[in-house]
Amino acid sequence: MKLFLIACILSLFLANCKSGNHLHDNTDVMNEETQQPKILFVNFSLTQDSISGILSADLINYIVTKGRLKESAKSKRYAEDGDLAFLLLDTNGEPLKEIIFENPLQKKVEYVDNEGKLATKMLKLQETDHFLRLQLIEGSAAFIIQEFIKSPEQLRNDILKVNIE
Repeated sequence: MKLFLIACILSLFLANCKSGNHLHDNTDVMNEETQQPKILFVNFSLTQDSISGILSADLINYIVTKGRLKESAKSKRYAEDGDLAFLLLDTNGEPLKEIIFENPLQKKVEYVDNEGKLATKMLKLQETDHFLRLQLIEGSAAFIIQEFIKSPEQLRNDILKVNIE
């Protein structure tokens, strides 16, 4: 009787310990991996020629990694002269997302003047490094950085274009 009771308990225990999940096909795992959200980190340097005033950018590096940002990159509502735009492009070169941000070469500095009042001053740098991070949209094939140029048509000057691998 004791042996029968132990056998029943052992068989119930083993029956309840089996895995309820079935093994996934490798294609399911691959599809899940490609559908995971990704983050794009971009480091680049900006340089403004002191004579011509032409702005140029050089890519330092970019990294694509799995993950989701808590909040998306903040974009200015309206572009002003000298602002920069970061665009994610699809395989056809059509924009998927645009972020407008202030030119990092133009820094506003607040200070206390001789009269004890708070004042601001615009510093214009010749060179700086800048960093952006944003949620990568599925189907993104490239990104481009553009400078807004003051004109009636609000022209844009491409300063950097990179294909995402």
